[in-house]
Amino acid sequence: MKLFLPIVAALTMMSCGGSSDDDGDDDKGKKSEKFPQSAIVVYAPGDKEWSGSVGFDSSTSTQSGFGYKVFDAGTADIWTIAVQKQTEGDWELKAECYKYGNKQEESATTAEYGVVSVTCSF
Repeated sequence: MKLFLPIVAALTMMSCGGSSDDDGDDDKGKKSEKFPQSAIVVYAPGDKEWSGSVGFDSSTSTQSGFGYKVFDAGTADIWTIAVQKQTEGDWELKAECYKYGNKQEESATTAEYGVVSVTCSF
């Protein structure tokens, strides 16, 4: 009888999805993440750094990061981004702006410490 209860508990846990391979909502959150209707997107390899400024209407902020990043433009009428490669090399840094899910403008560079700049207005 003592051996029977732990086996039943283990089988019940496994059938309810409680296995040790369950890594929580991390993967689900990434898959269900929605792309904003209006956005500026920076594309770079994941290990390559960039920095610069992002502005929506009259508000500007300094931003930096590695790899891909999305900035939600919300209801702004004018959006702008200017970012520079901080990691040397001939890899591609790209910025694009989207309105209603459609690409409006883009800029890209492979120059050693190149800069990309995009402005969109609606």
